[in-house]
Amino acid sequence: MTKIQKQIVIVTGISLAVAGIAFLLTATGIISFRFPGSSEHGNRCANQPVEKAQEEFRENVLGKEAVGFHPMSIVRYPNTSADNRRAYHCKFLPLALELNSDEVRPYPDKDKDGNKYVPSVCNATEIDRLPDAIKNNQQRIVTAAKSVGRLLVHISKDKNVAPVFWGTATLVAPDVVATTCHTLNSYVQKKGDDLELVAQTDDQYMVVDFQKDPTKYGSQYECKVTSLLKCSKEKGLDFALLQIEKECKAIKNVTPLVLSRQNPDEVASVALVGYPDSKHFIDYDTREVFDAELVLNYGAGAVNYPNRKDYLYAKYVRSGAALKDNCNKDSNAFLHPSTTTVGESGGALLDLTQGSSTDPLQIVAFHTCCATYFSEPKGVPPDPDLTCAQIHRTYENQALKSWSVLQNAELCQALQKHVSYDLSCPKP
Repeated sequence: MTKIQKQIVIVTGISLAVAGIAFLLTATGIISFRFPGSSEHGNRCANQPVEKAQEEFRENVLGKEAVGFHPMSIVRYPNTSADNRRAYHCKFLPLALELNSDEVRPYPDKDKDGNKYVPSVCNATEIDRLPDAIKNNQQRIVTAAKSVGRLLVHISKDKNVAPVFWGTATLVAPDVVATTCHTLNSYVQKKGDDLELVAQTDDQYMVVDFQKDPTKYGSQYECKVTSLLKCSKEKGLDFALLQIEKECKAIKNVTPLVLSRQNPDEVASVALVGYPDSKHFIDYDTREVFDAELVLNYGAGAVNYPNRKDYLYAKYVRSGAALKDNCNKDSNAFLHPSTTTVGESGGALLDLTQGSSTDPLQIVAFHTCCATYFSEPKGVPPDPDLTCAQIHRTYENQALKSWSVLQNAELCQALQKHVSYDLSCPKP
């Protein structure tokens, strides 16, 4: 068994064990899930009290007509237990991309038997099943979403063995995909002062595909990852570029996305595209929100173990809003309250505020991590091997600005060699 295979087995086992124990203890009332309070996350904010930063974030997001979300939809740390279960996801619901058409599926409103369906974390009046931000930009979003793919690791020569889902990656050049540095933390190794991918072999190799159908695997859908083109060396700049095989047939009709040079001070309306890991979720509430398609197609019993069904869709989009992180001076991060889970790091935040209704959407940021991933009961975050994977905690989901990527001379110049347009890279 290789190093990567051992890590997959160990991490999967630990994740399932911790999740199972936490769920049982919570369900039986032995412990209660506790959101981080001000004493736990107050020291994350260097420039002002974190409560003040949260208040400004909410006021700015809610003040924009293009967004117009209910205040409770973006409260990550509500003050009363009654608010906890309705605070998370109800205005930023995950919407699946249709398998056989270029459309975004409205969030399901019924179960298999035709009964009204509302996740227990939501009130029916709070749910926007197809937000205007998505509906009014649907064709542009669907077109751009074709360039967002999933990283997979093959761990066997046997073609009947499905690859392991590794994360999300976005095509940013004809032979380059972008993802997060922490996604690759266990798949790279040091080579002198630089980094490289672990050796690709016949029975262990990384690929990227852009399928919407989670059941379709095979070389005809895949592009092999050939090398680590460049990985950030800067703490907090959670970004890496992977080179894929040239002229890969699987992406002959896929157009690379352009990184926006915008660094907006005000809130930007965005659409987030990514691949959720349907086997591992950050928390029970997030899983329930994503489970809507299972309930619609199979009934409520389809979400329960050991008879839980696999997801029918692989790629999801949701509306949201991104705003600069006022907690950290010269921060590389945007904050956004979209519903996300494990696997979506590297997903693209598409800027819906720039250009005309017919212009291709650009990437304004890359989703990197989440507000509550390392909150109790999961404990203290691990210390990654890579400097760039050491991301700072935030009170909302965080995304790395594409502007910050292009301000980094090494990353920008590495990408410039693979695109035909001028990135105006800074000098080293």
